[in-house]
Amino acid sequence: MQTRIREALAKLDTANEGHWTSEGMPRLDVMKDLVGQAVSRADITSAAKSFTRKTPNLETEAPELTGNGDSADVQESDIVAGANTEEPSYVQEEEEADKKVEAEFVEAQKGIDKANRRLLAAQAAMDALITRRARAQSSVTTAHDVKAYQHSQNRQRQQGAARQRAMIEAFAAAKVNGQY
Repeated sequence: MQTRIREALAKLDTANEGHWTSEGMPRLDVMKDLVGQAVSRADITSAAKSFTRKTPNLETEAPELTGNGDSADVQESDIVAGANTEEPSYVQEEEEADKKVEAEFVEAQKGIDKANRRLLAAQAAMDALITRRARAQSSVTTAHDVKAYQHSQNRQRQQGAARQRAMIEAFAAAKVNGQY
């Protein structure tokens, strides 16, 4: 996070009034836009202790030396403070969340690939069905259709004539019996 804050601080323009407070400190809303998340004044101070509009110094401050300046004279508290290189827990949580999202994406992509393979197989089967039906229909011509229609009309006429004959016979039988 401190690296991102330092990168954002480097982007601030000392000539741009909108980047600074009246005290010469970086505006928190501008820093939020540059960093990509909310930052506090303490976060900014922690990343660059002496950074202001008048002194836009991003250099890391060296630990104070005691004695004659040998490297062995670095205070033990400075070494311990510098040795803590673990990322804060929220960074680890973000990375874990990112990994979960990426894993879900990969699984979803696999599901899409599987569905696409099923779709291609179903399309091939449907194409075969359409081809088979077209072959079956290709043997039927318009002449066949006309003849089938003529036969059905002929059957209907024969059935109508049979009904009329039955009615005539029934009427003649009724006349003979004196009912008419």
